Amino acid sequence: MASHTPHNYHAVPGSERTKALGAQRVSDADPHEIVRVLIRIRLCPGAAPAPDHSHWERTRPGHRKFLSRKELGEKYGAAQADLEHVAAFARSKELEVEQLHAARRLVIVTGPVSKINHAFAVNLGKYETEDEVQKHYRGREGHIYVPKDVHHLIEGVFGLDNRRSAYRRLSRLVGGPGANLGPSGSSLTPLDVANMHNFPPNPPNISEQTIGVLEFGGGVTINAGRPTDVDAFTNTVNASYVPPLSLPLINLTTIILSGGANKLAGNAENQSISDGEVVLDIDVAGTVASGATIACYFAPLSVSGWLEAFLAAVLPDKGQPEPSVLSNSWSSNEDTWTAGHLQTMSSIFRQAAEAGITIFSASGDQGTNGFFKDITINVKGIGNVTGPTGDGNAHVLYPSTDPWVTACGGSKTSNVTWADTTTANNTFLEETWNAERKPDETTRGLTGGGISTFKDPSGNLVFPVPSWQQGFSPGFTVPPSINDGTTRGRGIPDIAGFAQGYPITVYGLPEPIGLSGTSEAAPLYAALIARINATLGFNVGYLNPTLYANSTSAGLFHNIADGPGVTNAFTFLAGQSTPGSLPIFNTTKGYQSLAPWNCLTGLGVLDGTKLIQLLAGGAISPSFFFSVSKNTYGSLEVSQNSTWTQAFSLVLDGFSLAQVTKNPTSSFQGTFVSQIPGIKIAPSAVNPWPIQELGGSDNSLQRITFPYDIIYPPNPTFPAVGSTSTLSLSASVQTSVAGFGTVPATAQFELVGGADPFFLNVSQQVQNPFWLSQDLRVLTVVPEMDSTPVSLNGNGPTWQTQSSNLYDTRGAYDYIKRLIIYLNGNFSDPTGSDPFTTLLPLSGGLTGDSSVLPYTIDPNTDQHYSNYNFAIARVRVSGVGTASVNTFFRLFLTASNDTDFQPGSTYATGPLGTVTATPKILNEDDPLTIPFFATGNYEANADFVAELDYIPGGPNNRLIQSNSANGIWTYFGCYLNVYNTSNTIGPNPVPSLLKGTHHCLVAEINYSGTPIPTGTSTQNSAQLAQRNLQITSSDNPGPPSAHRVPQTFDMRPSPPFDITRASNLLNLPDEIVIDWGNVPEGSTAMIYWPQVQATDVIALASYLYPTHELTAPDANTLRIHNVGQGKQSYIPVPSSALSQNFAGLFTIDLPQGVVAGQEFTAVVKRLTTKQAVVTAPPPEVPKLALAGEYRGPEVSNWRYMTGTFAVTIPVQKPAQILPREKDVLAIFKWRLSLMKPTNRWYPVFLRYIEYVSGRLTGLGGNPITVVPSPYGAPPIGPIGGGGHGGGHGGGHGSHEGHHGPHGSHHEEHTGKVEGLVYDRFGEFHDFIFITEHGDEHRFHTRAEKIEELVRLAWREQMLVTVLGERGDRVKPVEIVLRSWPRK
Repeated sequence: MASHTPHNYHAVPGSERTKALGAQRVSDADPHEIVRVLIRIRLCPGAAPAPDHSHWERTRPGHRKFLSRKELGEKYGAAQADLEHVAAFARSKELEVEQLHAARRLVIVTGPVSKINHAFAVNLGKYETEDEVQKHYRGREGHIYVPKDVHHLIEGVFGLDNRRSAYRRLSRLVGGPGANLGPSGSSLTPLDVANMHNFPPNPPNISEQTIGVLEFGGGVTINAGRPTDVDAFTNTVNASYVPPLSLPLINLTTIILSGGANKLAGNAENQSISDGEVVLDIDVAGTVASGATIACYFAPLSVSGWLEAFLAAVLPDKGQPEPSVLSNSWSSNEDTWTAGHLQTMSSIFRQAAEAGITIFSASGDQGTNGFFKDITINVKGIGNVTGPTGDGNAHVLYPSTDPWVTACGGSKTSNVTWADTTTANNTFLEETWNAERKPDETTRGLTGGGISTFKDPSGNLVFPVPSWQQGFSPGFTVPPSINDGTTRGRGIPDIAGFAQGYPITVYGLPEPIGLSGTSEAAPLYAALIARINATLGFNVGYLNPTLYANSTSAGLFHNIADGPGVTNAFTFLAGQSTPGSLPIFNTTKGYQSLAPWNCLTGLGVLDGTKLIQLLAGGAISPSFFFSVSKNTYGSLEVSQNSTWTQAFSLVLDGFSLAQVTKNPTSSFQGTFVSQIPGIKIAPSAVNPWPIQELGGSDNSLQRITFPYDIIYPPNPTFPAVGSTSTLSLSASVQTSVAGFGTVPATAQFELVGGADPFFLNVSQQVQNPFWLSQDLRVLTVVPEMDSTPVSLNGNGPTWQTQSSNLYDTRGAYDYIKRLIIYLNGNFSDPTGSDPFTTLLPLSGGLTGDSSVLPYTIDPNTDQHYSNYNFAIARVRVSGVGTASVNTFFRLFLTASNDTDFQPGSTYATGPLGTVTATPKILNEDDPLTIPFFATGNYEANADFVAELDYIPGGPNNRLIQSNSANGIWTYFGCYLNVYNTSNTIGPNPVPSLLKGTHHCLVAEINYSGTPIPTGTSTQNSAQLAQRNLQITSSDNPGPPSAHRVPQTFDMRPSPPFDITRASNLLNLPDEIVIDWGNVPEGSTAMIYWPQVQATDVIALASYLYPTHELTAPDANTLRIHNVGQGKQSYIPVPSSALSQNFAGLFTIDLPQGVVAGQEFTAVVKRLTTKQAVVTAPPPEVPKLALAGEYRGPEVSNWRYMTGTFAVTIPVQKPAQILPREKDVLAIFKWRLSLMKPTNRWYPVFLRYIEYVSGRLTGLGGNPITVVPSPYGAPPIGPIGGGGHGGGHGGGHGSHEGHHGPHGSHHEEHTGKVEGLVYDRFGEFHDFIFITEHGDEHRFHTRAEKIEELVRLAWREQMLVTVLGERGDRVKPVEIVLRSWPRK
């Protein structure tokens, strides 16, 4: 350790080292010796950690989103500023900076020992060891120290100590080559072993695969550019078969890392195990995956060599190989590493998983002994013998203990016989690999394994039992370490493979030598994964979670459980003996060979074909189907709009884009195209096209969506008026996947003749989305600021004040009736001026469907004026004709994509007096929609009279008569009376029933001539027009709380389904599909469903989708990780035994860095299945199989969109958002105060208020000061003029003597509740009120809800306005909770 540590230096966590076992410090290190140091830098600040085990557990192979190596380096690299800061530190210590590598997070420096000691406060020394390979090493003891100003930037320092950290021991074959025979009578080859274990065939495209093998010593002879010993092995394998094989020579490339070398460690006379290891790894991997590239990495045997080797394989520099699978046969005792070393290496393996890299490592060949020095002693009757020593404890080897690595133990076979050249009979035996004992009783070779027990400086296991290993089988628990009997960490191995050895050529010797050990299993399985990757067309990636989750899958493993009598206890030489005497023996403790997993052979030996079938079956749920937005077209709407954008999509599920050899564009067939000459179906103008669920990951299996437009020709042929024709449309896609060459799908389209009257929801000129219908407008009127807001040349209707109430309801109904008359009188000619383009443009009126903007502030006077919202619908009739039409207006309680026509719930109607049909509410306490009118409220109440819209001559019941071939436009409308608390339905104020800030509004043409089929979506019906847009702002720059954008939404459960019987898109749940549009990368989203268990949704998603990006941060919340531009997310909607909808909260968290002026939009859709009308049974089609001529069944049903809402997020400055955010908070607090805790919306409101409070705080406000109020929380300002300017809190002046709806019969007082009065029986009957002027009033009421309200006002000392009847015992008529203290 350093003799003196500077006071401003801090220890690098996890860097403490002791000297190597048996080593002695003999001197200080040469002060002039040049040392190369690798400084590992922290992850870039703000970067998310790599996905954890649970992510890969729930994401099946093939549908995983993998990153390119470039993307991996960018995502997990170091910040340039951090690199420069550390480099500056190094230069300040007179060290040379060799390289800054952002992707690998390295600053590489060099310098003499003297300066290295000073820079890192260490005292490097020269150590003498008993290791024959490395007799001396440069080392250190204690911690590494760095200055305080860079301490937080540095994860680890590598290279100061160059002691040996990579070992191999291979055993000679017992009985020599030929102990097991291949099909031609020769010794087993790696190909024979692959065939014995049913490896799938080597595919033609195996050349696309690269297998990386890691070597930390030895070399392979290269002559004339060819590895001669490797070539000799290939030639021997070819010649051993009858007839001979023709395997190509192995394609080998070498990568020499700093300090490493492809250099033979021995020769023919003095052979080295290291050289044998290198050749064996290449031979096994290159023969089994014949045609693949073998990338051999040569690195020094120190810890820094490990770091550089794996970094080069995982994060290669330009031009270096990019292996998809890695094989490692070297290791060292886990307890010889530092915690910091292990954590850094493990982080690299964890990142490798996200690049789709599978890593195998041998578990060792000396049972539980680990690596210790060899000694040579003389044994009487035997002579000099050499064997390993040990300490009597069980040891495990790293990197096999790393949970991100698949550890490979050893198995041995016997009685192998062959049915043919490639098929072994199933009669061979398989058991734990044990090379038995040498004559001196030392174990020759024995599969390694055990339990990880290494702890960090805090006493925590570095590698605890991973989630996928613990409890993977009922009743199973990973056993404790046999050292202390209590510690349970990661157990190894995971699997076992053939370890009995092959005859290989080394040093050009004419006779092969036989080497055996678990290092044969690692390259064998690496070759298997290369075959599978090439066959399936995607990388398998991180394998362990899949293996354990499917450990009981029939035939996947041959579980080797030899019984409690078989262990991996290792007998070894314990000490030096005198010549001629017997050696002193000792034996490690061992683990037993038991089912279902053990520390000798793990889960067992893999069956390669079963594995690929599992991966294909779990990863490929291949289907190709139509997802339809609009498949019903009326002749009249087509005559006015020929282009229908994104009318449908074709969805390919379970493939990667790289596997698509021909997209569907040129494949359309069927009567829909043959009977409409000139019709065009063209890719929609979306970018990117197609849309990939996982974004730009072309090699990940996922859902791929191909959106299409339909363009009708001029004057297409339609059926006669009143008739419908059903036409078919089919398409196909071609892929490179075996058995899925051409995948077809079919859907049905309907053409309707003469669908009068109708809405034209989509305009080819305006290019509006259907969820913002061009024939439905909303507008906000502020009469004090503009009494004639809709006017052409000054002749529009003028607002006529009818009342001085807070809201002039009578004036509002009067205005909408006169506006309807005005529009019908001036704009009915379709060839004339279009008021929806001039007076009521689509881009305006974005607040008209809001329920949280009750007032407007005049920017010139700061006066506050009441807002009034209205809706106008335009109904079209084409040509000459007459139609008696009712138009209904319904407001959904919040955003909803359940806008499809459901007459039993959201679109209920019923009789009212002499009117046969008027909109109805089925449950007044929890309505799904609320109808609004032009003549009055839903029912008579203190605010106004009941509506009479649909009596003969009512404003929304009109006889439309067209006398012109051009047709006629007719206008209908309503007053959206959403602010006035006197407007009640049953006992509930309408504002209290609303559950959102913006609402879906739907206009319905109720016309007996064209009834709307149940389930028809608003996009698919010309009799429905919708407006469904949610607007919530985000802050810039602001804290994360102000970047959180919450919005409530309502959704009905899926119809009952049995997912185990799912077929042809039937028996599936409905789905939410979120098209993330231009929402920026780095965003996340959440769905809070208090009536739903999040784990149930995730279980459905795991069953349905090969991959999904859903997690459950709590019991009822789903977090969606796959958010970003050009991506889509799918969420299955569960069913429910209850009759309630799911109340929900949808939240988007935008990343830092969004800029004011930006605007982001996501579209939330609901999909369900539409069943085709089949007139004859389809022909039978073969079922799915992995290979061969399989062709999946044609999907004849289709998914269709029931509804859609959009979420638009403008980015604004805090000053723009803050006032309205206070209003939202005040209104939602008020709504919550009137809500029972049992209401399905109650928990949603609690969380919504929590989020809005956080937004308010982030914007610089104080949510505590915002009190409940139905009228928001406007800032204090001048009093508004007239009746409409008052009533929004104290900013509107005194309310003493203010007249209510019935003039002098009421009086209004503003102040605070002083007390509540109860009689002798405890019954509430009065409350006492003190006005701002000090006057006391007593109000009489026994109403339970009023008691709750005034108790709240009394407890919180809230400012309140009470409207009461005049008289001796004043009864309260209206109570308004004010938002702020009076001036």
